[in-house]
Amino acid sequence: MNTNSNTSEEEGNGLLSSYQAIENQRVPENPVQSPAQISIQNPIEIPISDTTPPEKFSICFFISISFYILTILSLFVFGALLILKLDEDITWSFLKVMVFFYFGMACLLLLANITVVKNSRLFTNFLGKCFLIFCLNSLIVMAICFGVLLTFRLKGDIEWSYSVIFIPIYFIMSIIFIFICFIIPGLVDSNVKMYKEAIIISSQYFACLLTVILVLFKIDENLKLYYFEIFILEEIMLLVLFVVQIVKFQNDASKYLQIENLGIIFALFAGFLLLGLKCDDVIEGAWKFVMIPFYLAYIGGIIKTYRIFNFLYQINNS
Repeated sequence: MNTNSNTSEEEGNGLLSSYQAIENQRVPENPVQSPAQISIQNPIEIPISDTTPPEKFSICFFISISFYILTILSLFVFGALLILKLDEDITWSFLKVMVFFYFGMACLLLLANITVVKNSRLFTNFLGKCFLIFCLNSLIVMAICFGVLLTFRLKGDIEWSYSVIFIPIYFIMSIIFIFICFIIPGLVDSNVKMYKEAIIISSQYFACLLTVILVLFKIDENLKLYYFEIFILEEIMLLVLFVVQIVKFQNDASKYLQIENLGIIFALFAGFLLLGLKCDDVIEGAWKFVMIPFYLAYIGGIIKTYRIFNFLYQINNS
């Protein structure tokens, strides 16, 4: 029992250390740090140069970049076509629209596995790498299964209730819960002391879980709440995250990263607000305009993931 607990704590610390190395790649204004802080924030050697010489890039790197670009483009086209379909600007069937989603998920699946395997030295042992690969693969496969079931339901090929269609979503939420339980020991470790982060992550998860359940009941017409009321939980959590980022903005030297985070959080908050109002027919704007905040959040997510993705490969090829 103690061996499993220690292994879980070591893996949590390993994943956390990698995250801290990415988020703290800029040099802090205050160079005075305790030995514990230095060991956490700099667990691996960060390259002095922001660019890696071309000759150090392997074929694997270019393959990963290709899958990354294909994933972004596929999901972008899928989102655009889905919005046009909702606005009835195109006559495509949902099956044709979902093809881009499936292709994007397949590219993401390959990208995730290549990235984790290529950056194996960021993990303390083999167990952590296998666990992360399992979680990523399971999440993507379940997302594809949900897309297939939803497509058949919208086409009328099956008459199952949405409580059955949402079964892959239940698995997704379960996998995320297991992953959170896996990293919590690392967050609350005495050398890390990221108690606020542990509370925020746990609270965000349960808020998201409750939102999914309420949306499901609403779709099956078993709930009389408005969508605006259902999304309040997510909006509250986003406001909490916004306040936390404001506090970090005052104390953190990485101002650019904090502005980026604030922009994404604000865009998501506005997106959920407009989405609830649109679903309740309070506003009559076209979906293409209602979804503008989510476009901005998507762009911010691309910038953030590309920076992390590129930084990981600079470390791997240094």
